[in-house]
Amino acid sequence: MTITNDFVPFATGAGANVIAPATWSTTTSRFTGFQSGTASSAQANTALRQVSEITTAIAQFISDTLAQNVVDNGNIATLEAQFISAINVSVGAPSQASFWHFGHDAGPVNVMQVAASPIITAYADGMMLATFPQFSNTTSNPTLSANGLAATVIAHSDGTSLNAGDIAINTAVVFIYDSIATKWRIISASTVPQSALVHYGADVGTANAMLVSTVIPAIAAVTTGMQFGIKKGAAANTGAVTLNIVGTNAALTWPDGTPLSGIGPEWPAGADGLVMYDGNYKLIGPPSPFAFIPPGTKPPLQAPKTYYVDVSAGSDANNGLAPGAGHAFQTVQHAINVSQSFNLNGFNITINIATGTYAPFICTQVNGSGGIYIIGDNTTPANVLISAVTGEAIQVNSSQYTLSGMKVTSAANGSAPHLGVGIRTSASVQCSIYNIEFGACSFAHISCEAGSIIDQLGVSFGIPSTFINISGNAPIHLNCGPNSVIYVGGIALNVSGIPAFTVFVNCTSNSTVTGIYSAIAGTATGSKYAASLNGIINTNGSGTSYFPGSSSGTLTTGGQYI
Repeated sequence: MTITNDFVPFATGAGANVIAPATWSTTTSRFTGFQSGTASSAQANTALRQVSEITTAIAQFISDTLAQNVVDNGNIATLEAQFISAINVSVGAPSQASFWHFGHDAGPVNVMQVAASPIITAYADGMMLATFPQFSNTTSNPTLSANGLAATVIAHSDGTSLNAGDIAINTAVVFIYDSIATKWRIISASTVPQSALVHYGADVGTANAMLVSTVIPAIAAVTTGMQFGIKKGAAANTGAVTLNIVGTNAALTWPDGTPLSGIGPEWPAGADGLVMYDGNYKLIGPPSPFAFIPPGTKPPLQAPKTYYVDVSAGSDANNGLAPGAGHAFQTVQHAINVSQSFNLNGFNITINIATGTYAPFICTQVNGSGGIYIIGDNTTPANVLISAVTGEAIQVNSSQYTLSGMKVTSAANGSAPHLGVGIRTSASVQCSIYNIEFGACSFAHISCEAGSIIDQLGVSFGIPSTFINISGNAPIHLNCGPNSVIYVGGIALNVSGIPAFTVFVNCTSNSTVTGIYSAIAGTATGSKYAASLNGIINTNGSGTSYFPGSSSGTLTTGGQYI
């Protein structure tokens, strides 16, 4: 089949009556057109030839590209359609994917519906659509429908599912269509995953049950990886903490999973902290103002602290911060252990013991400057009984302890090195006692050993009206040595029932018992004192009959009595 082009060039043959292009470009007629009169044939031919050359070239392009006849029949519309078709065939017709489409979202929530312009008649790979969402998504698989086409799942730019709240209300969002995965992927930076943001809220809950009702930016739900800046409410934590953020309630722990303890406290009232959610809430940005104390170290006290112990009503599962059931600890040892878990930081801890009979306890290491005061009934110490079946009733292994208001007894010596002692110190510690009653002990009421010091606090220490009561037998009342000191600091001594001793005061091995009682009431049997191996008993010249007893004291191997 022969393809014809009716549009042919004019005056293109050899010797054509035309003028050179350089001459034509400056000819007056090219600017003014031909005026009345006779026109130059060469000029007229040149004008016609240039028009015919372009016309012929376009017509031939149409004919060659479309393999169609290009007909000179006055039908301009046909020529225009052929020309457009030829261009589309030659360079490729624009597809819908090559346009940016825009429209407003009409919702509802999780089902975006957009009337896009230019109109989308079919989804195409790479097609881009911009909109302003009317709702924030509350699910991980919201959908988008453009111009009534199929609702298609929306995903992150990497194809992963969304988190609730990843699509923000009235924030420009740009999607690109992925025909392989059949998804609209979010490519705009304005829709950052919620887990990449830090949300802020204020706690309106209680000390250990925190509640954050709203956060900014808003979220529909808490999901893994989300981070929250939170201002603690009016109450600092006093123990383990739970946190509820917009309905999701979970335990609040340190990053290693260790629960908060209330020591310090870790989250003071009004302090800001940073929390991350991973099924529980992790305190990854410690509260400020507060000096971060990593788990495993001793958090500092910020103020004096008081614990309560009640053998009848208490439980060691309580926090010990108030007396009575539901609050008090049950054992003195647990109160000491809790106190030992942080740095006193220049403050004191008081452990108040309610009436009852208690198991023996050990005064363990104190951290930092300050003191631990263990107080029973200072009026009637017998109401708070520390009773040992074997070994020490109270073993003091650290300085900075003061004991008062309790009665101690020990029925028998324990396995070595434990002895039936009421209060025993060792390892170069120093402790203070007053208002103590000593019942029956199998070795000694007080044994001060291994370079330690015991102060019996009385008027010499600026504390009037204190006392030591003795109501039970023991081989020794005061046992001092080696290399130790017992100060009798103007405290009253009350002896009842004529208890029996082997020796009332025993001082040996470069040790010293020094000072006097403010008064001594009652009598006892046994030797008044024994000083040996350079031990010194100093009564400030009160005489050899000063101490209770039924027989004189003894001095051997350098022992002295002053």
